[in-house]
Amino acid sequence: MKVMILGASGQLGSEFRSLENFSESLSLHFYNRQDVDISSKKLVRSFLRNNKFDIIINCAAYTDVDEAENNFNLAKSVNADAIGHFCEYLEKTYPNTVFIHISTDYIFDGNFSKPIVEEDIASPISKYGESKLMGEKYLQKSSVPSLIIRVSWLYSIFGKNFMKTIINLGETKDKIHVINDQIGSPTSAYDLAITIIEIINSKKFLYYANNKEIFNFSNSGSSSWYDFATEILRLSGSTCSVLPISSNEYPSKARRPNYSVLDSSKAVSAFDLDINSWQDALSVNMKKLNSKANNKI
Repeated sequence: MKVMILGASGQLGSEFRSLENFSESLSLHFYNRQDVDISSKKLVRSFLRNNKFDIIINCAAYTDVDEAENNFNLAKSVNADAIGHFCEYLEKTYPNTVFIHISTDYIFDGNFSKPIVEEDIASPISKYGESKLMGEKYLQKSSVPSLIIRVSWLYSIFGKNFMKTIINLGETKDKIHVINDQIGSPTSAYDLAITIIEIINSKKFLYYANNKEIFNFSNSGSSSWYDFATEILRLSGSTCSVLPISSNEYPSKARRPNYSVLDSSKAVSAFDLDINSWQDALSVNMKKLNSKANNKI
C-alpha cells in the first residue's frame, strides 16, 4: 500500500522515516510544508490531483500551545481547515483513501478522576485544543474512511520536546522546578509509529476505518511532569535536583488539563496490541538518544 506521511520533519514523521523499511507491505512517502502547504485548499487539491495514496497519515500540526492563544487562525488553518481541504477532495476523487489523523489529549478539560475513554465528552480549555477538536469534527462529518488516534505528552529523539529539554537543563542547571499537579501519559513517538503500522497491517484495519473509529494511544501508566522529569534525569545520570511546583506557580498563556491520562484499552482489544509502560519506553528512547549522540562524535 502507498502511504503518505504528512509532517515528515516533525517528531512522529521522523520516527516513521526511521521505520521506512519496517513493513514490506507499506511504501512510505514523506512530505513536509515545503512539499505541500496543507493550509491552502488550492495547493492540497493540486497536489492530490497528481498523487494518489491508499492511506494518508496526518502527523502535521501546529503545536505551540501558548502561541495558539494569540494566533488561533494560524492554529486553525493547520489543525482544522487543512483536514477539511483533504476531506473535500478525497470524498469526490479518492473515496477509498483512508485518512489517519493524530489528535491530542488537550481536547479535554482535565476534569476527570479516571483514565479518559474515547466516548468521554471533549471540552477544550485552550485555543490549541479547540483547533484540534475542530479538525476531528471535520473528519468525522465527512464520508472519508478514517481513524482518529488521540495521543498525549508525545516525545521523541527527534525535534524539540520535554525529554530533550529536561536533559539539556540537567546538563546546565543544579536544580529545576517542574509542575507536579498535571497528570498524563508520556507517549513515545517511536512506539506510536510502530503501533500505527501494526494497525494498518491488521486484518481489522479497513473495518474500523470504514466505521470512522476513534482510538486512544499512550504508553501505559501515568505520571506528573515532575515524575517524568525525575525519571529522565535519573536515566541520564544527572545530579540536577528536581523540585515540584504547582501550575499556579508556573503561569502560562494557555491552560492545560490537570488530568489527561488516556485509556488505550479499546485499541489494545481491537488490534491485539502490546503497549510498553511509559518508563520502559522512556528508557529505550534515552538509549537511542545516547547512541545517536555517540555516533556524531
